[in-house]
Amino acid sequence: MFFGCTNLEYLDVSNWNTARVIHTGTMLEYTSSLHIVNLGKAWFRSPEMRLPYAAPNFNADSLWQLQNVPNPKTMSWQELANSADTDFQPGIYKRVQA
Repeated sequence: MFFGCTNLEYLDVSNWNTARVIHTGTMLEYTSSLHIVNLGKAWFRSPEMRLPYAAPNFNADSLWQLQNVPNPKTMSWQELANSADTDFQPGIYKRVQA
């Protein structure tokens, strides 16, 4: 869907519900400029969205930080995905390390 959007810097998927997603494939591959993502509660609803290759630029180890909260925690994209059923916080996440 966003494959090859190398100039994409901000993505708002806060209203997306991925519950029925069965294949992400290369949805966020080659999005090297993507550094701010607004994630909603339902972004990681599908198990497919939690797989490492579903991460922006295929980098599940990239570090992200929730914005506009006191003492924000830095987490890898994979840790964000894994927190979907526990303590995931929707909001604007900024990539702090590629």
